[in-house]
Amino acid sequence: MKKLLLLYLVVIGAYLLYALNFFYGKGRAAHAEPAALAGSLDERYVMVTFQSGIDYWKGIIKGFEDAAQALNVSVEYRGSTKYDVREQVTVLEQVIAQKPAGIALTPMHPDELTPSINKAVDAGIPVVLFDSGAPGSKAYSFLATDNYNAGATAARTMAGLIGGKGQVGVITLPNQWNHQQRTAGFRDTIRAEYPDISIVAV
Repeated sequence: MKKLLLLYLVVIGAYLLYALNFFYGKGRAAHAEPAALAGSLDERYVMVTFQSGIDYWKGIIKGFEDAAQALNVSVEYRGSTKYDVREQVTVLEQVIAQKPAGIALTPMHPDELTPSINKAVDAGIPVVLFDSGAPGSKAYSFLATDNYNAGATAARTMAGLIGGKGQVGVITLPNQWNHQQRTAGFRDTIRAEYPDISIVAV
């Protein structure tokens, strides 16, 4: 009988603590620890790239999908079918019109994509840039490697391969911001560290 009474007291006490926490905890909500980051399946986030058919995006899309599953949200992948900035602008505008919860974007040309990025942000759609940025835009953040440093690393690797002297060339996409940064890192490092190497063409 004594054990049963103790069990009842524990259950009743636990219930009272739960009730007190429920009713009085609302007043402390502003000071409470934030809940775990999670959404709902009706929240749709869209990734927009260019040249959507290439292998480069496969791992990135997989990461996007894995994160969506962990956060309990929906995702969609869209992209221009070829390396064409006008097509990417069109795809981005179509996505904005659908009013997703957010957009992850890699812009092929910062200046050409900035008006659409700003339009999305002004419409209350958060935009996060990855891999290639648009520094003058209203995008919330930019996630990428240090592209300048990547170019510097490429220069040092090239110098090692050719014995520190000779002629080299750079093949790049001139209007893409991440490529501009990589080319600058390559060019600056060759000029500063390898006087016997000349860049004959970009």
